[in-house]
Amino acid sequence: MFKKKPTVSTYAPIRSSDRRRKANEFIKDLNLSQPSSLSQAAAETPTSTDEAPNANAFANLILPDGSTSAKFTTYEGPNLTDVSGTLYSGSQPDGDQKASSKARHQRPLWVEIDRKSQKQYFPTVYTLWNTPEILPVVHTWGPVIKKIMTGADLMIPGLAGPPFPEKATKGSLVSIASADQPGVPLAVGYARVDIASLKNVVGEKGVAVEVAHWYGDEIWKLGGSLEPPESTQLFPDMEKMTAGVQGMSLSQEGETGETQADTTENSTAEVPDADRLAAHQLDTKEIDKAFKTAAIYGIYNARANNQISSIEFPLSSSTFMTSFVLPFLPPASQFDRNLPRHSHPSLQVKKTSWKGANKFLKALEKDGLLRIKTRGGGEVVILDIAWEDDRVREFQPYALPSKDKPSNHPTAPATGTTTAGSAPQLTTHTNDPVRILELLRASSRLFPIYDTIQADKMGYYTAGQVKSLFVQYLEKENLINQKNKRLVNINPIIANVLLDTSKREDAQILSTSSAKREDLTNRFVAAHNPYYAVMPRSLPPSEFNPKVHKPKSGKPPRITIQLETRTGKKVVTRVWGLEVFNVDPVALSEELSKVCASSSSTSPREGASQKDGNKLEVLVQGSQEQAVRGLLEKRGVEVQKVVEVVNKVGKKK
Repeated sequence: MFKKKPTVSTYAPIRSSDRRRKANEFIKDLNLSQPSSLSQAAAETPTSTDEAPNANAFANLILPDGSTSAKFTTYEGPNLTDVSGTLYSGSQPDGDQKASSKARHQRPLWVEIDRKSQKQYFPTVYTLWNTPEILPVVHTWGPVIKKIMTGADLMIPGLAGPPFPEKATKGSLVSIASADQPGVPLAVGYARVDIASLKNVVGEKGVAVEVAHWYGDEIWKLGGSLEPPESTQLFPDMEKMTAGVQGMSLSQEGETGETQADTTENSTAEVPDADRLAAHQLDTKEIDKAFKTAAIYGIYNARANNQISSIEFPLSSSTFMTSFVLPFLPPASQFDRNLPRHSHPSLQVKKTSWKGANKFLKALEKDGLLRIKTRGGGEVVILDIAWEDDRVREFQPYALPSKDKPSNHPTAPATGTTTAGSAPQLTTHTNDPVRILELLRASSRLFPIYDTIQADKMGYYTAGQVKSLFVQYLEKENLINQKNKRLVNINPIIANVLLDTSKREDAQILSTSSAKREDLTNRFVAAHNPYYAVMPRSLPPSEFNPKVHKPKSGKPPRITIQLETRTGKKVVTRVWGLEVFNVDPVALSEELSKVCASSSSTSPREGASQKDGNKLEVLVQGSQEQAVRGLLEKRGVEVQKVVEVVNKVGKKK
């Protein structure tokens, strides 16, 4: 929910009575547990003599005196659903609970979400670091925690246990901590199963905890990005659990960790494998060799499958990398047979000695595998491939990573999985390419012409069809000059519809009563209102159906690639308008990050048309126009027709 920065209004102080009421509401609705150290906290926090000391001290502890509140709005889920609510902030000491009041800072302590059915509350990590025992704590492994820090949910196999806390029942609010630091909660969320009753997690499926907030998200950043403490004040029960969790071995048979991203894509993290992969670091020479070998494998694969004739040169560098190199990188087991047959995390372009695709391609040219050319602006394209090189013809294929599935077409993106012993097969994107059909519809001033030829004046036509209708009208009215068929005789309807007597050129046409046929035809086309329709590329334009494809008024949509400078001389590339063309911005962002070896992200675009669905834009570091073009072409986008490039680099604002 808080991957993107929320819009927060001005903070306002909370009256003491409202603060206590809200704190007690949190305690009651969430069934919060009083910390064992409450007596110490109560002693440090002034309380009123006419209230129960413990209750008042507990309320003051979770929502201190002097707290403030502010309304916020943000998005959640893949559909960017609007979410609003209230942030409650207060002052807490930095790490040491005994710090002086001068060391205290205002930080978000509680989040209240306005749901249609009811309000939802949850504490932030800042509150949990101060009072970790108010919620039941479930534990997971280090590699799984890293997944959760990206906004993923905690899956059942990722739980470290049993046993589990008795209060971790279905629907309850729980915190999540690492087995390495059991007393330091790093995330909070809602239990989607009865965790307390689980006797075994191995082989189970499903979400254990739907994560609402985590250390590292935008709510955490609003609090000054305070790092988690090394330990927290543990209550007795947690101390026992700490000993138990720390005694559990990651190598115990069958224990796995699994997470699920909030975009609903499953991501299984097998903890023992992840630990071993993280521990096995490749040096630069090994990574370089792996990339060169992968390139040879990719060329061999295309040659072995008789796909050479289907490849059109020149190839962009991004197309070559995503089609011939990345799908064929060796698994981790290729470096150490004790490692799993998964992709090795060290195999990234930015970790090679070349640091980028262009220099890597130049190295392949030096090795005699490619013939490349550097165009203006530094763009590198592949002109030819050494298909008959001995290294290609004699190449011995190896098993590919079990989680990577190259396709059988050399210019298709590589995603998916391969099965053991299967030949590398490249897969195409599931989103069908679309075509944008440009249409015209008669304006009211053209109705007399349509009525004369009995054409549907409310229909949609292509430019070619509109020209044919005009010829039909000219022939029916006998307006084509018999001596010179390139001229048309002017009648009153054409004079009223297509000519403007206030213009000198049109006045001259009226005086001669004739005009060029081509000129009048162009005027007739221009007098129509523009529309467009989105159709599957698999359908020819002749199968356009207005009831099915629902034309929209206006000019056809376009994909915009904008290059601009930010924070000094850093160049970034922004891309938007993707959804209309069935291009997933999130998937494109992830692939750009791999191809360009640069960081990329997606975010809502300001002023986006909700009707057209152009909501997200992709931002990638560096000047990546050619890489974006290459990936769009692979997704079936007619780049030459629908992509516009705006270059703001070096231009003064």
